Amino acid sequence: MNIPLPGPFSVSTSSRPGRRTVWHHPGCPTAHPTQQAADEHHARLLARTPAQVRRANIGGLIVGWSLAAAVTAGIVAGLVHFASGLH
Repeated sequence: MNIPLPGPFSVSTSSRPGRRTVWHHPGCPTAHPTQQAADEHHARLLARTPAQVRRANIGGLIVGWSLAAAVTAGIVAGLVHFASGLH
């Protein structure tokens, strides 16, 4: 995981009403309401050990594959139900 060092920020504002300025570290997709929040988030990411990063990645894979399996099962069940009604 390549996390850039703190440095220049990407600051974006929206012209739409009710939207605020958000802060991003380079390479980080997370939007933060303040520069301090962005710095704190970046520091937490840098402090993670390789085991913590690996555990988070494995957890994400488990959740993703579980969701994919549930969606696939729902589609198959729907197709079977639809096909059984055609006879």
